[in-house]
Amino acid sequence: MTRVFIALNREDVETLRDQGIVPLERTRDFQAFTSTDQWRQFQPDQDEEVLADEILQLCAAQGTGFVVVVELDDSQFNVGDAQAGRVALTDSLSRSLAVAYFLITDSAEALWFGPSELAQLLSQPKF
Repeated sequence: MTRVFIALNREDVETLRDQGIVPLERTRDFQAFTSTDQWRQFQPDQDEEVLADEILQLCAAQGTGFVVVVELDDSQFNVGDAQAGRVALTDSLSRSLAVAYFLITDSAEALWFGPSELAQLLSQPKF
């Protein structure tokens, strides 16, 4: 399984909360990132935690306000730009795949929420 970070807007997060799934027609447009071998070659620090934080920051920089982290098998995404860590989802996004959510504040801080904390995530004010 590969950990993929996906930029979501509020509407997408609400869809996950209410319907449990975001359809493929919508997920094709998502900005998603993972730590590809090619991307890692250009990173000065190879610590897995540091690399995950870098990927989170790439995703947060998309300006959508939310990030979901999911674990996908290789058939559920295609690598787009391996050097940039960009991937494209090839399937719907199911709430059951989430391992974490982040609210991205106006100051670019990432606030962590567990996979069962969608209601709490959406109740947070935008900082």
